[in-house]
Amino acid sequence: GATGAAGAQGFQGNAGTTGATGVAGAQGFQGNSGAVGATGATGAIGPTGSTGATGAVGAQGFQGNAGAAGATGAIGPTGSIGATGPTGAVGAQGFQGNAGTTGATGVAGAQGFQGNSGAAGAIGAIGPTGATGATGLTGAQGAQGALVFGYQIVNASSVSDANSPKSVTATCPAGKTLVGGGANINSGGNANLAIQSSFPASSTQWSATAVETDGVATAWSVAAYAICVTP
Repeated sequence: GATGAAGAQGFQGNAGTTGATGVAGAQGFQGNSGAVGATGATGAIGPTGSTGATGAVGAQGFQGNAGAAGATGAIGPTGSIGATGPTGAVGAQGFQGNAGTTGATGVAGAQGFQGNSGAAGAIGAIGPTGATGATGLTGAQGAQGALVFGYQIVNASSVSDANSPKSVTATCPAGKTLVGGGANINSGGNANLAIQSSFPASSTQWSATAVETDGVATAWSVAAYAICVTP
C-alpha cells in the first residue's frame, strides 16, 4: 500500500568511539587573508653589514636656488703690470668746446724784415689849373741866331667827342726838322679840361695829351702843332 507518514525524530544517541584517521583529503582552496595583526615590538639592532658596492650615478637633479652672497674677501696683493695692449681705433671727434678766455697779451716780437715795395698806384686825376704866376723879369738879350729857312707850322687835331683822354701828334714834312711845338684844347670854353702832356716825340714830331678834370658831356678835342724848319 502507500508509504506511511514519517515518524517523529528520536533522541540523539551517545557519541561513538573516534574512528581511525581518514586519508587526508585534497588541499582546499586558499582562504581569504586574515586581518593584519598588531605590530610587534622592535627587535634589537643587528650588527652593521659590510659596505655594499657603489651604485650607478643617478640622474642630475634640478639646480638649486642660488645661495646668499658671501662676505667680501680681503683685497689681494697688486698684480704685476701687464703688457701694453694694441692701440685702439681713433674715436669719433668730440663736440667743439666753448671758446676759452682771452689770454694775456704776449711780449712784442722782434721787428720783422722790411717787405718788398708795393706796386705803383694808378696815376691820380689832374688837379685844377693853378693861378697865373707873376710876370718874370725881362731876360738878357740873346745872341744873334743863325738864319732860318723853310719855317713852317704843322697842326694836327684829335677826334672831337666827349671821351677822355685824347692824344694827337703833329709831324714835320719830309726834309724838315722840329725846332719847337705846343698844344691847345678846343672845347668852347669848358673849364673842366686840361693839357696832361706836350713834348717833342722825336726830331720831327710833337705830341700832346689832354684829359677831363670833371665830367664833360659836350664834345671837345686837343690839337698839337710842330714848328719845323729846313736844316
